[in-house]
Amino acid sequence: MVTGAFWFDLGQRSDYGSKYSGGLGTYTAKHCPTAIYSKQTHKTFFVYGGTTQQEERRLLAMVGFFDHSTGMVCQPTVVHDKQKVNDPHDNPSLSIDSEGYLWVFISGRARHRPGFKYRSTEPYKIDAFEQISEEEFTYPQPWWIPGQGVLHLFTKYTQGRELYWNRSQYGLGWTREQKLAGMGGHYQISRCIGSRVITAFNYHPKGNVDKRTNLYFLETSNQGESWQTVDQRKVTPPLTQTDHMALVKDYEADSRLVYLKDITVDGKGNPVILYITSDHHEPGPPSAEARVDFCTMGRP
Repeated sequence: MVTGAFWFDLGQRSDYGSKYSGGLGTYTAKHCPTAIYSKQTHKTFFVYGGTTQQEERRLLAMVGFFDHSTGMVCQPTVVHDKQKVNDPHDNPSLSIDSEGYLWVFISGRARHRPGFKYRSTEPYKIDAFEQISEEEFTYPQPWWIPGQGVLHLFTKYTQGRELYWNRSQYGLGWTREQKLAGMGGHYQISRCIGSRVITAFNYHPKGNVDKRTNLYFLETSNQGESWQTVDQRKVTPPLTQTDHMALVKDYEADSRLVYLKDITVDGKGNPVILYITSDHHEPGPPSAEARVDFCTMGRP
């Protein structure tokens, strides 16, 4: 029996609490999207990390929906049982293709736990799913673009947490993986707006994840065929230098850490990035100068 979402503790503690803790059923923010509204069915489909009995702590990739017509949440479906995995880094993300099939991208972890892609057997139904592939990817961010197909942004642990992408017209055959950024490690947050896929990311000095800093931005309007900065200067991936023209703000110069939370666009199509900056990665007084920031960037 599924009892609910994970409460997760990474085990890294200081005098003022755990580095990561709390109800993180949709952990991390780097798995997205985790919920999609369907106009055709008037339902919001969602994914999360569930478990069986708390004593067992076995991660289950779950999918469900909220029916706006009835105001009720359905009985969720287990898409994949991660067996002995006890870590919501393996949580799923969600995509819905142009025919209404639900796609669940289940994250792997580093290079020792694979990721999985599943597709529903019927459009807009969560009763059954078929496994499409087993691959190496972490932090899946699949975006289905009308008339184009799906662009998948993800992470591989090649030389640190490096950013990659590939694409598919129907989700079955995929292009080769291409590296977007590799400066020692990155986290990213992305969004699909029409045909545009926008992404913001930071970097880890010398590969240290507790020193994540700087704010970068790139976007594509052709499924990764080309990438450009916010002022429409074309770039050639992968990014390997920290002072790249995709840099929005040099927080490393201010000794500030950057934690990415969300990204979208305003009414004029300008990217808006929500993030937290801090001078320390631990909770409590060491991070007393932590604050929420947002950045709006004008397009020419």
